[in-house]
Amino acid sequence: MALRRLGQQVLAPGADRRLGERLEVCVPGRTESPGGCVLDLGSGSESRLSRLPRLGARSVAVDVSFPRVAAAARAGAMAVVASAVALPFRGDCFQAAVGVGLLHHLPDDEAARAVREMARVTAVGGHTVVLDAVAPEPALRRPLAAIIRHFDRGRWMRRQQEIESLLESPEAWTRERFTYALTGLEALVAQRRKES
Repeated sequence: MALRRLGQQVLAPGADRRLGERLEVCVPGRTESPGGCVLDLGSGSESRLSRLPRLGARSVAVDVSFPRVAAAARAGAMAVVASAVALPFRGDCFQAAVGVGLLHHLPDDEAARAVREMARVTAVGGHTVVLDAVAPEPALRRPLAAIIRHFDRGRWMRRQQEIESLLESPEAWTRERFTYALTGLEALVAQRRKES
């Protein structure tokens, strides 16, 4: 985990702050959803959502890797080992479902199913939020970001329109592309409020 943090500081300076700010805007806080829990899908060894002051320990970290989930639990998060494509939760049980940096680790069919699963477990009135890395277009405009993306651990780095194609009823999602690191790395945040 320390090596990953060092890598983040070198390759993506400023990312933790910028991504945290973006999530603060997207994820409902305590005053909006008293008693509600937030799903942090593909959290890895540390739930990014549990570090948001407004949410505290109200997030449930989910990852497919037992060692990562165990590390998240040791850090104080509620954590569950599960696949993103078959969540072990009833429908409509989370105030929000959030996937940060998950989709570029999944092939298209699994990524689309993961988004559908997030929407399924989000309660009516809650938010489904997808925040994922975007390949720079054109690569020459952001050469350092293009090189970093090329060597990313995720095998399915996508362009913005490819991520949007994974969203069910894309017109129902608000979408925003933004730069989150001083090296020019970009992400797409897509958000949908569940109406019924």
